[in-house]
Amino acid sequence: MVLVWEIAYGIIAALVVVVFPFFIFYYENDDEGMEAKEKSEGSCLTAMMLHLQGCKRNFCTALGYTTVIVVLGAIGFFVLQYYIAFTQIPYRAYQVNTGTSAFAPVDAVFSTGGVIGNGNSTVSPCGLASCGTTLAVLQMDVSLIIFLAAVLSFVGWFLFSIYVGIGFIAMPMDLINAYIHRPKMLGYAEARTQRKVLMKRSEELIKIGEEMASRLIESQDNARTKRDRKGAQKVHKTETNRFKLLVDLLEKDLEEFQLGDPKNYREHYNPLVPYMKLVAGFFSIVLTAVWLIHIIIFMLFNPPLHPFLNTYLGFFDAFFPLFGTLTIGILGLYLLLCASTGAAKFGTRFFLISVHPLEPHKTLLNSFMFNVQLVLLCVLPTVQFCTDAFSQYARNTDAGVIFGSQFKYIYGFRFFWQYNVFLFTILGFTLLSGIYFGIFPSDRNHLNQVMAQIKAAKGKEMKAFESKLKQQGGALSLV
Repeated sequence: MVLVWEIAYGIIAALVVVVFPFFIFYYENDDEGMEAKEKSEGSCLTAMMLHLQGCKRNFCTALGYTTVIVVLGAIGFFVLQYYIAFTQIPYRAYQVNTGTSAFAPVDAVFSTGGVIGNGNSTVSPCGLASCGTTLAVLQMDVSLIIFLAAVLSFVGWFLFSIYVGIGFIAMPMDLINAYIHRPKMLGYAEARTQRKVLMKRSEELIKIGEEMASRLIESQDNARTKRDRKGAQKVHKTETNRFKLLVDLLEKDLEEFQLGDPKNYREHYNPLVPYMKLVAGFFSIVLTAVWLIHIIIFMLFNPPLHPFLNTYLGFFDAFFPLFGTLTIGILGLYLLLCASTGAAKFGTRFFLISVHPLEPHKTLLNSFMFNVQLVLLCVLPTVQFCTDAFSQYARNTDAGVIFGSQFKYIYGFRFFWQYNVFLFTILGFTLLSGIYFGIFPSDRNHLNQVMAQIKAAKGKEMKAFESKLKQQGGALSLV
């Protein structure tokens, strides 16, 4: 079974480090518009020298970026392996006197409580003196593939702890909001009003996109140093992420408007879907509560306050083992869904990272690759998290030995688990997300506020321009 785990580690490492980064770079470089021009200018030197175009240029660029990632990652990995590729497993050593009942002849031990001798005196199981105990550390090297998996798991834990904490709140909220904002059939007057609103929003977004393009060109022309150009590109990337989300919201509103037509509503919409999402939303609330309670009463304390889910799984394992396996699968799958939802929600609200939504019939290949890579990065932390969470249920298993002993006590990484850094991160982000989403629960309202802020900033710029124009006597510039 250990060999199966090692093969799985190798496949995950190859996909995360080589395969998916290559395809992400390839399809990201295939974008259209201003970003495509910027990316083509930064293409690999070989493509520029050979005057490659189209798919050949994209392939060369993706191969170059992937090679850089693999080389830098390999250097960092082998440096870490040279210094910290060993695990230090703590254990308690007992020093037992040979005069105890454990070493006494069989005929010397009476059936009444393990008494040694003639039955008139009671000898302690640890001998005539008390047992001696000492804390010790078992140090041993780990194999190359185990250490590679441990490094990937450690890197994935940073994303896992943040995004799962956000997803614990965002997952139920999104499902319930999908029911609240479900499409409804519109009357003639209401449809006419919404059509005008959508047309006005589309015109405003076209103007905002044109202004973004002109500002980018102007900032690139005015940038004198490489630092200035990078700063302008960073600002443009944030604005682009925000603009994409506004366009995506407009497309969703347009789809809902089209479903508002009674004929389209009956032919293309299933009214049971929002009710299923509502049920899934309440079920996800239960799963979030179960995970948070289990983290607090079992995983944070040593010894744990209560076994909780371990008792539940052990009870069903006595007469129907498959039920326990299914329960662990559902809880683990929920963690991965929370991680994916948390990443999307973080990008939607703060515009710091590009959002890659997964939508039926509209998912781009680079978005698909990004989400699969994110899930693979979180797979090993999820397995390790579940192994720790169900340590009593999964004792004496290969997963318990690998994740609970070797991964957990690797020198340099063990301090994060010794002081529960990642568990506190999950709980901290869950608390912050609960407060934030309690104040701003809807993505729609949040993006509408962003749109209003853009329009207000644009209005201030126009007023400042008109004021400057009046001061100059109606002239655009002083002569």
